[in-house]
Amino acid sequence: MIIRPMTPEDYDRFVELHNRVYPTRTRTVEEVQEAERTRNAKHKAGRWAAFVEDRLIGFAGYGQWTGEAHATWFQVNVVVDEPFRRQGVGASLYARLFEEMTQHVPKVLRADAYENLPPGLPFALGLGFKDVFREGPSHLDLDSFDAGLFAALLQRLEGEGIEFLSYGAYRERAVRRPDRRILRGRIGVRRASGVRRACRRGPTGPRKGHRDRGLRHSH
Repeated sequence: MIIRPMTPEDYDRFVELHNRVYPTRTRTVEEVQEAERTRNAKHKAGRWAAFVEDRLIGFAGYGQWTGEAHATWFQVNVVVDEPFRRQGVGASLYARLFEEMTQHVPKVLRADAYENLPPGLPFALGLGFKDVFREGPSHLDLDSFDAGLFAALLQRLEGEGIEFLSYGAYRERAVRRPDRRILRGRIGVRRASGVRRACRRGPTGPRKGHRDRGLRHSH
C-alpha cells in the first residue's frame, strides 16, 4: 500500500469512491475542482490517497470551516473502500493526516460518523474521539411549507435591523461591495488543552428520525 498526497489526476477515482460510500451526498469532479479553486488560501487543508497498485482504496482529508473563527479547529475525514476495511488502511491514513496537521498546531478535531455506516463510530472511538453531540436532519417540504407563518417574526427581526437576503442577492452584493463581510452566528465550544477530537454521528441521507452523535477527546 502507498499513501501519498492526492493530486487532480486522482479526482476521478476519488469521486467514484466518495459517491459509492456516500450515495446521498454525491459529488462531481467539476465540483471538487471548483471547491479547490475557490478555497480561501488562508484556510489550511490537505487530502491523501491510499493505493494498492493503481487502485485507490481510501482517502483522508482535513480542512477548516469557512466560518470558523479559531485557526486551530479542523474537520477531518477518513474513507476506506469496503473490501479493504479492518486491515489498518484507515488507521494509516489517519496517522499520515495527523502527522501533516501537527504543523498547524491543531486544538480541536471534528469528524462525522453516520448511522448507515456503522463501522465509522467504533473506528473514531479507537482513534481517541469521544461522543459529544448528535444532530438530526432537517427537511423542508415545499408543498406544505407556509411562509406566512413566519411573517410576523420576519417583520420583528427586520425592525431590529436584521436583513434577510436570497443567495443571489448576497452574491450580487458581495461582488459590488467586496469589502463588506456578512457575519454568521455559531455555537461556541469550551477550549481544552492539547488536541480535542469531537465527532458527530448521523445519517448520510434524508431519513427522518435519525440523530447525529458527537465525540470528544483531549490529550
